Amino acid sequence: MKLRRVLFVFVFVFLMMIGVGSMSVKAAGDKEAYMVSAGPGADASNSMTITWHSEIEGTYLLYAKKDVDPNFTDPFVANPECIAISHLDTKTNINHQVNKCVVRLDNLDSGTEYIYKAGKNVYSPVKSFKTASNTESFSFLYMSDYHVYNPVASRLEKADNIYKEAKKIDDIAFTLHGGDVVAYGSSYDYWESLMSSSFASEGMMAMTPGNHDFYNGQAKTVGVGYFNNILTNPDNGADTVKNSSYYFRYNNVLFVSIDNESSTQSYAKLAAQQAWFRQVMEENPSQYVITYNHRPFYNGSTGNAGHANTNRTNWSSLFDEYGVDLVLSGHDHVFVRTKKTYNGQVSENEKLGTVYITAPQIGDRPNDANPNSPYTNLDAVIGGNYSGGVIITVNPTNFTTKLVKDNGEILDTSVNYAKRDAADYTNLNRQELMDNITATYNHEAQTGLISLSGNDYIYVESMKVLRNDALVMDKKIGVDDRGITIFNPTANSVIDYIVEITFNDGVVMSTDVTLKTKPPYGSISNIELRKDIEEDINSLYFSYNFINRQVAKYKVYLDDVLYLEDVLVDGEDFKLIPLEDIVKGKEYEVKLEVIDRTEDIVYSETLSLLDPIIALEDFSVNIPENIYLGENGQIGLTSIPENATFKEYTFTSSNPLVLKINELGEYETVSAGEVIVTIKEINSEIEKTIAITVVKKGIGSVGKLTISDENILSVPYNFINNQAKKINVYLDDDLFVTVDATEGEKIETINLGDLIAGKDYQIKVDIIDIFNDVSISTEIAYSVPAILVTDLVVTYDEKMAVGEEQTLVVKVLPEDASFKEVTYLSLNPGTVTVSDTGTITAVKAGVAEIRISVEKTFTKTITITVREKVSTITLTAPNDVRVGTETDYLLEVELNPGIVDMEITYKSSDEDILTVSEDGALHPKKAGEVTITVSADGISETVTITVLKKKGCANSAAVLALLPMAFAIVFFRRRKI
Repeated sequence: MKLRRVLFVFVFVFLMMIGVGSMSVKAAGDKEAYMVSAGPGADASNSMTITWHSEIEGTYLLYAKKDVDPNFTDPFVANPECIAISHLDTKTNINHQVNKCVVRLDNLDSGTEYIYKAGKNVYSPVKSFKTASNTESFSFLYMSDYHVYNPVASRLEKADNIYKEAKKIDDIAFTLHGGDVVAYGSSYDYWESLMSSSFASEGMMAMTPGNHDFYNGQAKTVGVGYFNNILTNPDNGADTVKNSSYYFRYNNVLFVSIDNESSTQSYAKLAAQQAWFRQVMEENPSQYVITYNHRPFYNGSTGNAGHANTNRTNWSSLFDEYGVDLVLSGHDHVFVRTKKTYNGQVSENEKLGTVYITAPQIGDRPNDANPNSPYTNLDAVIGGNYSGGVIITVNPTNFTTKLVKDNGEILDTSVNYAKRDAADYTNLNRQELMDNITATYNHEAQTGLISLSGNDYIYVESMKVLRNDALVMDKKIGVDDRGITIFNPTANSVIDYIVEITFNDGVVMSTDVTLKTKPPYGSISNIELRKDIEEDINSLYFSYNFINRQVAKYKVYLDDVLYLEDVLVDGEDFKLIPLEDIVKGKEYEVKLEVIDRTEDIVYSETLSLLDPIIALEDFSVNIPENIYLGENGQIGLTSIPENATFKEYTFTSSNPLVLKINELGEYETVSAGEVIVTIKEINSEIEKTIAITVVKKGIGSVGKLTISDENILSVPYNFINNQAKKINVYLDDDLFVTVDATEGEKIETINLGDLIAGKDYQIKVDIIDIFNDVSISTEIAYSVPAILVTDLVVTYDEKMAVGEEQTLVVKVLPEDASFKEVTYLSLNPGTVTVSDTGTITAVKAGVAEIRISVEKTFTKTITITVREKVSTITLTAPNDVRVGTETDYLLEVELNPGIVDMEITYKSSDEDILTVSEDGALHPKKAGEVTITVSADGISETVTITVLKKKGCANSAAVLALLPMAFAIVFFRRRKI
């Protein structure tokens, strides 16, 4: 066993010697400025901290206002404080020995975007940041646990994408980071990659460390040194935990970074931060307080419950005590958002409680949500494989949160109302606050109340009331206690007090306040001197609301000479007292006194009146250079000085067809174009010309036109600004239809009706704006699908004689075919010819083919047989025929030249005497003479035939006499046989 231990120690020492022997030191090289970043100053409205690394001496910072000097033509120059640092990268075994250079910028302008770069000869890429505005609402992006790891570049890419998507949603002022920003704090190149991100280049980053940021390359916790080598934060953190614990103010928010990781290593560092936190809260009152640290207060996964419990034990009671609004953390890799929580429970009081948010991971290390969470105060828990950050927007009345994925999808939102009213110390008029302190007397309770006005309490920490240099009362001021009550003051007296106010930022001011214990007379307000410019009359104005029949009259003095005295009665009213015969240029003191029924002056106010002749020095014009057609308005003028005595202006438009303007400067746009407006003050003859362009508003867009097989035209559009009036559709330059345009995104469908199949059309769509101009025109060519011919039905005679004509009758099938124009072609023009209309002429005997075509889409061929035309007819007939004979009489016909197999017609002049069959057979009927006419091919020939009586008995009686004999003979002969 001992031998094994010895061998283990030997191998361990050997390996350590190999590791130490292989470590390289990266000595100073020639990289001038890199790893550049902007961190917060203590007050982000006027300070910022810029940090970079350099391998040379003598680098410095150039910075400029982006909108003033975007090209660093005349930049500000700041020299840094640089210290030599060593950063051992235990993965590469490279010890980076570089200069860490820091510039703490102050006296910056608030609400201003700055650009900056560092270097000496070769400068770093230009980056930017924007100072807080002190007054505006703002948004920032909170991200955590993206573990920059160069072999898996997608982690940083996803963090960058979240930032880019967040910028599309809100104006991101800066980014806040909840730790584990790199996979290993010792990996120097991972920090370099982080500093190349978009969010590190375009704004301030405020970071708190996570456990990974303390790791060496073997995932062993080393300490905060890696974090401190890279980043610089305000030097106001807790002792022994500076730079990783710190605070800064951004507008109306106090941000506090708490170093969880150092607290985990040392209870002393936890206690130091807790004491420091109390001091920060007491010395830096703000409307909102947001803290951020790495370990969660509420875990969404099945792990990290111990971390969460420790954090709540160490910090939640402090957060409740000092009214922390929002706590941001990470580490658990599952998004959690609580309801407002106070004392571990959901707060029923809107003014109490803290929202806790645990950020999701970014990259490839997700956790699933615990379906059996023990917490009852959670409002949202979202686990699973996604990357996300939280957009937080702070307003004077609330702050909102949005959980956004790296593809821009918003998974969760919340609105959280402010627990404290907004305070703005930069623009605070402290004297006005002091002047507004009131002293009132409650006759029923016999108490006086010295009170702050309105919401002034939000600026005040405490109030003291003194009388005759003796302290009457000293108390803290809060939302429910905005003043000091004086018990049992002397009745029917006037008591003078001194009120001393201590503001939240430490400023102390005092003022005199008088408490009158007489019955209240009411109030006087809005006392002011007014000037009727048109009438050139000065007046003294005041309004009042008198009660308890205390007030008797008022007096007005001009330079201590009584000018007017009049009675006053109870009620709410006002007085407007003209002050006549005021000499211009002379200064007067106008004093108002209000006197009660015991002749005490209960109100006195003196105002200075000077009605000078003030020459106009200049005037400024407020009108946009571009005015939208259809928008009317008035030119704004500011006289310099504003109280100039004479301010009579004339206005002239160089082109009233573009812009009309009247004597008051009210303008009316007429058409698009450019115009010069001349403005002149008639007394001073100061004149200015303003170039104005009247333009049309954007109308929107029209997408690609499409036409369906049913001849439905689709016009996709997105009209904006209410500029589109109608849509004109033209069919081959002819207006087809007009439809009204609709604001917004839509697809207009138009039935083009029964278009001719197979025909090519040009369809144009014009968008007519509200000024009846064509703003957008687009076209589409359209060929109507053809209905093909399937057959031709031809009616004709197949046989013809030379010289004959016939016209073909052609029916196109189907009847609704697209192509109906028929053409004809004789393939044997020597035999037959055919005209354009289908008339066939037989030229000579023979067989011919006619090709019938329909617009080259269908063809059919027919055959025509042509014979010679009959020239003569030869008839051979018996001279006479007899009625009743059994002989068949035939009229022989010979067609010349030798024509057979053709139609021959026969006609008897008297069919009662003789008829002729179709084959030329003669059928005598009775005796007589007839003429037979034979016709063929339009040639006729006649023959005369005599029909004889039937042979036999002369009369019927003889015939009847012979009939018995005939029957007897027949009978006899049959028997003989």
